[in-house]
Amino acid sequence: MRYLLIDFGASFIKTAIYNSVNDSLENFQEIKSPFVENSIIEKDVVRSILLKVVNSYTNIDRVVACSILGGYYKEDLYYSWKVGNREKGSSCLLSELFKEEKTFHIHEHHKAAVNAQEYIQGLEILGYINKIPVYSILGDTDCVTESLQLDSKTVVVNIGTGSQVISSTERYSYIPAGRSFLVFEELFNSLGVSLFDYFKQLSVEDVQNSSLKINLNTFKQSYKYMTGGSIEDINEGCFNIKNLAGSILKELVLQYSEYIDKNTVTTIVLVGGIPHKIPVLPRLFQEYYPGMDIRYESGEVNTHQGLIMFIKKYL
Repeated sequence: MRYLLIDFGASFIKTAIYNSVNDSLENFQEIKSPFVENSIIEKDVVRSILLKVVNSYTNIDRVVACSILGGYYKEDLYYSWKVGNREKGSSCLLSELFKEEKTFHIHEHHKAAVNAQEYIQGLEILGYINKIPVYSILGDTDCVTESLQLDSKTVVVNIGTGSQVISSTERYSYIPAGRSFLVFEELFNSLGVSLFDYFKQLSVEDVQNSSLKINLNTFKQSYKYMTGGSIEDINEGCFNIKNLAGSILKELVLQYSEYIDKNTVTTIVLVGGIPHKIPVLPRLFQEYYPGMDIRYESGEVNTHQGLIMFIKKYL
């Protein structure tokens, strides 16, 4: 059986083929998500993207997908988590496309974003594209969590466009990460410097020695937003690119401390695209969370692995 795996994320739409016969992943593809440049997307745009993705593959038997959380539909417009008013809508991003099908349903991963009173826990046929069955749409973060099989002493810190801290019993969301970086990148770009390239040049010592106080809550949906982000403790001789970049990374790492119980947690697993772009991040977590085992797992692979685990469990 050949399964098309689709991860419809906030930054990228990542796809691959899972061959259940030889238990292999192949033919990875990646395109930019429409949510990179838009907070609100028309349903027809979502439908056309999904159809384009499916048509880019051949010899598909089934489609199993996951999508971003925290958004909702109002009529034919999808309001992503970036909009921030946290309203409840009628469905998740992809499930809504099959609402006219008799097999329409919502998976429990999306239950917080819908008004539906009933939802399923496994994988059932949701609808069809080109006569190919599409199964229940899962949550992207839930797929990452499933692939890691968390125990009570482990937390996942997902750092991407947005950020979450996930344990076996709790989940904290709307923590500033990549989206906040883009705000600061506007300044760096105006100076002819790439913020992410500059991050790669920083050492652990550069970050530790940074001295500016940074407020990363630069968008209204972030968990501590008040009036916007800020830069404080500017003094003579310290307001330069190196100190600013180092201070941004320091604040990113330190902000997670309120969600990580140092008395019980022994392992922090880093996932998402930001740790991949900034190699020094795992080492910074080692410095600021001493005594814990710090691991980095590729978020792109974990999402697909989580989809595979659901396939093995339910199909």
